[in-house]
Amino acid sequence: GGAANGYAMYVDGTMEPGMVASISTNAVICSAQTMYCSIWLRNPSSTAHSGALPIFRCNIQGRKKTDQTDAQGKTIYTEWEDAGVYFVGKLNKGTSNAGGSWHQVVFPINSTSSYSETRVSLYNFGTGGNGNDFMVDDICLYVSPLPLAAYQATMGCESFTDASTT
Repeated sequence: GGAANGYAMYVDGTMEPGMVASISTNAVICSAQTMYCSIWLRNPSSTAHSGALPIFRCNIQGRKKTDQTDAQGKTIYTEWEDAGVYFVGKLNKGTSNAGGSWHQVVFPINSTSSYSETRVSLYNFGTGGNGNDFMVDDICLYVSPLPLAAYQATMGCESFTDASTT
């Protein structure tokens, strides 16, 4: 733990369902491109605790640059829209003596549109302050390379016969 090994986000229960984390990137996504999202989640509660479980959904969202600028000359973007949604579900508790272990959630999203920027948003639909605690770490969005089309052709060579000799 600590600064040398990085930090994780701890959420002490959310009373209302909604977005709990959002990481924006400047990744440019092309239509028909596959993205992969990876998120590490942990329920720190033990089974000895009777509280509620967190319930997660991940949204990969994108927005596009427009040709317009604001009064300060900054580019105006469209509103965020969902490029893909993945339902993670409930995050179980640990053993009777310890909290749950870390779980890596990895899922693909196939974008049907092109985006100038992307973000990963994590939503918790568990409610109540009794339980519903969780930890989040290492939210990553990986973009696959664009598919390449390769064409192979065999070039024909003409046969030349020199009929004249000197």
